[in-house]
Amino acid sequence: MEPWLDESLTNLLENGVYDLTYTKSKSYCAKLMHSKFYTRKNVKRANKILKENANQFINKNQKTNYINYPVNNPPKGVNTKDMAYELGMDFPAVLKVAMGETKFFDALHDYYQTYYLKQATMQDFLNIIRKYDNSKKVNNVINKFIDPKYLSE
Repeated sequence: MEPWLDESLTNLLENGVYDLTYTKSKSYCAKLMHSKFYTRKNVKRANKILKENANQFINKNQKTNYINYPVNNPPKGVNTKDMAYELGMDFPAVLKVAMGETKFFDALHDYYQTYYLKQATMQDFLNIIRKYDNSKKVNNVINKFIDPKYLSE
C-alpha cells in the first residue's frame, strides 16, 4: 500500500488544479484561527511560487527526501505524514512542470482511467508517466523523489 501516491495526487488536484483550497469550510476554519492571509489571491500567488520553485529544483542538482519509504517501516527521522502529504504533493507538482501540463494531464487521465477502483503501485504510476514522457528531465525528477529499492514490480 502506497498511501502517499493517492494523497499527493489528491492534494495537487485539490490545491493546485481545481482551486478547492479556498472552500467555505476551510475559509471558516481560517477565520476561527484568526488568519487573514488565507485568501484566494494568496493561494494563487502560492501556486505561482510553487511553479517557480519547481523550475529551480529541476535545474539544480538538488536532492529531496524519498517519498516512497514503507509507511510501516520508515527510516529513522522520517515523518510519514510529511512524506505522504508535504513531500508527496511536491513530487507530482514538480513532475507537472518537468513534463508540461498537457503531457502531465494526459498521463494522469490515463492513470485514472487504467486504475479506477483498483490498487495502483508507484511502479504502475511511473510506467504511465514514462509512456507520456521518458525524457532525461522527467527521469531526473523521478530519481530525486523515488528510491528504486522500494519500487514494486
